[in-house]
Amino acid sequence: MRELNCTICKKPLKGHLDTWGYVGEEMCAACDRMLAEEMEQVGDFNQWYGMAPHEHVPFAAGKLSGHITKLIDYSDKPQDENGWYEIEPGLWFRPDEETAGGSGVWEERG
Repeated sequence: MRELNCTICKKPLKGHLDTWGYVGEEMCAACDRMLAEEMEQVGDFNQWYGMAPHEHVPFAAGKLSGHITKLIDYSDKPQDENGWYEIEPGLWFRPDEETAGGSGVWEERG
């Protein structure tokens, strides 16, 4: 496994639980949030790419502890004519066919 460092602050990253961003552009949570806040200030944060609706299910097994990421079935949610699902009021998700719906585009609608 290659050594990961935040591409902004250079802080060492331990693995998938503290690593944000795209492959090759990994960031720590603090730098990811800083970028998100900057995007909000310029009004460019109403859409983003991310995991499909999911929940974190904690587990403890022997020496390991953590969580499993479990996708949530959203097929019963209201859907518009363009394939967007309203996950919560004002929060829409369009699944990415290339990831079999495991990721996609999120959008906040006023």
